[in-house]
Amino acid sequence: MRTTAKSFLWVFLCSSSLFAGDTSEPVLVFLRPETSSFWRTATNRTMTLPVSYPTKASSAKLTVSGVFGHVQTIENITSSSVEVSLPEPLNPVNLPSTENIYDLKLEFDDGTVRTASLALIAGLAGGGEGSTRCIAPDSRRIWPRVCRRAVVPVPYGMTALAINGENIDTALDGAQGWCALTLEAPEDAELTGMFGDSEWAAALKGYADNITIIVR
Repeated sequence: MRTTAKSFLWVFLCSSSLFAGDTSEPVLVFLRPETSSFWRTATNRTMTLPVSYPTKASSAKLTVSGVFGHVQTIENITSSSVEVSLPEPLNPVNLPSTENIYDLKLEFDDGTVRTASLALIAGLAGGGEGSTRCIAPDSRRIWPRVCRRAVVPVPYGMTALAINGENIDTALDGAQGWCALTLEAPEDAELTGMFGDSEWAAALKGYADNITIIVR
């Protein structure tokens, strides 16, 4: 069979139109997820998590454990997703002392185990909105105050983190994410982090969220 230039052009145009119909919608892809906190931050207190089953698995169990308390277990999961509801990260005085980091453990009936960690921070709102406290000027005494516990951001590339000289295991291995800290009241704490040869530092002051009256 002899192929002419005209027949070749016709085949090419037909093939192009066929492949054009198979083009998917554009999607956002993170090539370096370790440089962003989005992968380790919950978008809401109520989440629908996908469940991708291994080939030989038919059910799963999800355990959610907060660093600052709260344990939730959902058993006999057989659907392709599961809903998780976490405590609201707020308190009456509008301080983020109820923020938390949650470890998620998904166990399948074939022995497969998958884990993840998410931080639920204050300021989240519906519709992709957010809010935060505004403390001005930064010299006010309330600025460094922490009510017993705090979830602090860990920037990308931080090789070491310590509080009062004691090293903290963030389990991030240089990735950007979150770290949970506990402070006794009253306690002044010096938080330091290393970026190669450079040091980053911040002062925190722990306090109690109740009033104690001592009568002698």
